[in-house]
Amino acid sequence: MLQANEQEESLKSLPLRMYEQGYRGVLSIVPPGAPISPLSQIPPGAVGKIPGVLGQDGKWIGYRWRDTDASIEDVRRWVTHHRANIGLRSDNHPGLDLDISDETLADMIEELAVSTLGTAPARFGRAPRRLLVFRTDVPFPKMRLTIKTTSGEEHAVEFLCKGQQYVIDGVHPKTLRAYTWRSEPPAASELTTITQEQASAFLDEVVEFIHSRHLGTATRTGGNHTVAPDQADLLAPSVEALREVVSAIPNTNERFPSHDDYIRVAAAIRAAAGS
Repeated sequence: MLQANEQEESLKSLPLRMYEQGYRGVLSIVPPGAPISPLSQIPPGAVGKIPGVLGQDGKWIGYRWRDTDASIEDVRRWVTHHRANIGLRSDNHPGLDLDISDETLADMIEELAVSTLGTAPARFGRAPRRLLVFRTDVPFPKMRLTIKTTSGEEHAVEFLCKGQQYVIDGVHPKTLRAYTWRSEPPAASELTTITQEQASAFLDEVVEFIHSRHLGTATRTGGNHTVAPDQADLLAPSVEALREVVSAIPNTNERFPSHDDYIRVAAAIRAAAGS
């Protein structure tokens, strides 16, 4: 039979356990189906994956998550009372996002990551898609590559790091099922440490892996193989200027052929607003 302190530990949520294990930068994420405040600029398509907090009016609004450090009380409130999804800033906990819908290919790329970079806990949202969590001492820009298989399917592999975040617990907005982990993440200090150079070299290995096995084509994207400049370079000169630019973007299926395209533009707008 569990003793009192053991019972308390068993009732703690994963985000609380991770916080106590040294993971900082824990975030409140708007949960699927949540009502959005009319004062918020949160895009409806981003609900379930974008940072936000519950307002006093019972509606959700964005917040300055990049420079706000949560306390254990914040995390407990978000989990217990707000029923929020929970995320993690990836600056010091880069996530290797395998946005791959083919299970065999996802398994192969994960095996390559483990053999090249080292072991990493895997989080699943919409399996076989998964995200592997590492740690770094020096945050680096987001890096991405696109894979197009011989069957015509498109997949993406990217490192989320500086200025980024990802969900660690809650409900996936598409499956409406809980995010899961293959095994519970270890203490933050025990994660495999990687550098920008190692991350970039790994993506180059993925490109070589895809081409050498004639699985299709793989292409690195962005100048110097990165797709996210420093946040300061993204800031608009004013909110008015940003509004003018955004209003000129055509809201069509041709401009946004997929949900991911919509999310990327929404994230860019938030970055330009400095929020």
